[in-house]
Amino acid sequence: MALYPIDRDPGPWLQFVKRTDVKDLNLNEQKSQFLKEQLQFQDFLSKQSIMQRQYQDYMSNQANGGGEDITNGVEQISFSTNPLNTITGFTSNLFIKFIEPVVVETNSGVNIPTVNIANDQDGAGATNPIVYSFNAGLSSGPVVGFTYTQAAAAGNNGGVAASTLATSTNFATAPTAITQPTRLTSGSFTTTGIVKGAGYTIAPDTLAQDAILTVTTSTDAFDSTSNLSITSITPTTEGFGALPGDVITFAAGALGSGFLLNLGTLTGTVNGGTLATGAGVLTATKNFTSVTAGASQAGTGGSITIVTDNAGAITSATINSVGANYVAGNILTISAAELADATARADGTANVDIVGAGGATSVSFAALTGGDIQASVGGAFTIAAAQLTPDILTTAGTVISENGGAIYDAGTDPADELNLDYASLAAVTLAATPA
Repeated sequence: MALYPIDRDPGPWLQFVKRTDVKDLNLNEQKSQFLKEQLQFQDFLSKQSIMQRQYQDYMSNQANGGGEDITNGVEQISFSTNPLNTITGFTSNLFIKFIEPVVVETNSGVNIPTVNIANDQDGAGATNPIVYSFNAGLSSGPVVGFTYTQAAAAGNNGGVAASTLATSTNFATAPTAITQPTRLTSGSFTTTGIVKGAGYTIAPDTLAQDAILTVTTSTDAFDSTSNLSITSITPTTEGFGALPGDVITFAAGALGSGFLLNLGTLTGTVNGGTLATGAGVLTATKNFTSVTAGASQAGTGGSITIVTDNAGAITSATINSVGANYVAGNILTISAAELADATARADGTANVDIVGAGGATSVSFAALTGGDIQASVGGAFTIAAAQLTPDILTTAGTVISENGGAIYDAGTDPADELNLDYASLAAVTLAATPA
């Protein structure tokens, strides 16, 4: 058939202008219509010539034992540019272009050809494969169109999805918006097993599967809690079902416990002696060298800043590094070796000495109370759309299924098989979008 609805010869000009549908037109309109019908008729003749040549090729193939038109086949395949919006829904089109025109027979819509497109389901989409169905409105000449439509899925959990918290993503870096905790342990550490409910909450959505998060803090070169921050948040186990804008908030204690209060002050006793600082005042930051008493002695990383008066008495001992895992009842001790100070005293001695009754060799502090320690406080981050792993659709390994219908060369018998294979073409892919 021709590409235009009219395939008749307009005939000679003098005869054409006498036609009932032409005679009342003005001269310019008559000329325009005449030229248009000439072009349409020439297209019709050209189409008839192509169909006749195809038929002759077909008969030649039959006579020589060939059963299909080897001159035709798939030469191009492509997706439409429509985004796969997994939350608001989408319509996606697939176009398969043959070398020469083809006809699609659907038996009055009963047998619809399809293409089963592979879905890698990395974004936790529910369906594989994704079935694209023949769309007559997108098909013309050598191009056959197929369509897949997905309804809106508020939970980002449709057949095609983009909702995975991947283990390769650091949610502490841009474009994530992160709120740092108000209390963290000193130094670099990794906390694993922070599971939803026990370690964090997520709002407004709930993950279909819990992600187990690993959180790492910065190393504190200055041994000061004011410099601590979360630098890495990566899932140890993937979670899925997340939405852009979900906010994950860490529970109290999820990022560690048993921190010495940053601004707390401990009253020091010197085991019967005093710090010999001569005529000067000592101000030094010192690490605890032992932890005794209490239900557990696992506390590490704590340090204090000691200030003495001219007589060597400790006037304050302020927490500098909060450490972790201290418990009520712990007695913290600083040894004489740790107390050694390189600053010369007024009497010329280079070190701080511990002198007095009992030959004291360390300084111990009063047992910790519940008010002297605290668990992690706060911390949250917002999931950005760009950080959610999407499903990716691909034509690799997929085929056209006629499903009882027929796709065949124009001008040939529907029973004659057409080469529908496109495996030799480069695979075409399309990624979903969490929008």
